[in-house]
Amino acid sequence: MDHRSGTAELGVSIYDPAHWGGGYGSEAVRLMVEYGMFFLSLHNIMLKVFSYNVRGIQAYKKVGFREIGRRRGAVRLGQERFDDVLMDITADEVDTSRMRAMIRLLP
Repeated sequence: MDHRSGTAELGVSIYDPAHWGGGYGSEAVRLMVEYGMFFLSLHNIMLKVFSYNVRGIQAYKKVGFREIGRRRGAVRLGQERFDDVLMDITADEVDTSRMRAMIRLLP
């Protein structure tokens, strides 16, 4: 996290396949992004995901991340090469109304 510029990088992993497809990744990312934008006054959050991780890319897009570039062939698994996919989201693309509502409920 760079407080001066209001930017951060995000990383999330769900290693147990039994928990894939349950929406946990999307929910965790959504909460972290909303928290970062609302409480930490971030302007931009970036992440890097491997191109073979289609589920991850879909989860990030569901939250509002957009692809901003690729580093082609940057990852090698066995004899195959895959892209590093760069994605980001900005504060004006994030709905922080849930965070505001939670604060109103505090005593």
